[in-house]
Amino acid sequence: FDSYGVFPLVTLSQGEFITSENESLGTEFECLMLRSRPKYMYRTNHDFNDPNKEVVYSYDNATTVTGMPLEDHFAEWKQKGFERHPKPTRYVEVTAQLTSNNQIVLLSVAEQSVGNLSAYWAQMRMAGRDIRQMPTRVFRGKKIERARVPFYPWAFAPAA
Repeated sequence: FDSYGVFPLVTLSQGEFITSENESLGTEFECLMLRSRPKYMYRTNHDFNDPNKEVVYSYDNATTVTGMPLEDHFAEWKQKGFERHPKPTRYVEVTAQLTSNNQIVLLSVAEQSVGNLSAYWAQMRMAGRDIRQMPTRVFRGKKIERARVPFYPWAFAPAA
């Protein structure tokens, strides 16, 4: 039901949480995390900032989020003379409800932050807490400078 853009997608861009509707959530917000699933981004073998780069997303590594077989999509790229980047980028897509306005959104947690999310979930499970029932503070983590491209990771904590 959310594969076709029904809910706004939240990404962390340049240290600010932005929705696909171009709404800023600032550097932190609170939400209830309702469910999650893996999501994979495949891209052509262009430089990451190249405007000719094409991307496609998949939940199952077999079809695109719109239902097209990935192999058919890759064949289209090949016809255009594009090569596929050898490794997909892994995301975790979290369906969440913002506590400020009850809006349902999809958190697109980047590969570099999936460990932070997993650790938070494990800590809450060990404490006997159900993240679907408790508000979570989602915030911009400390900037990672020692990377090819410095970035801010996603960070998670129980809301106060």
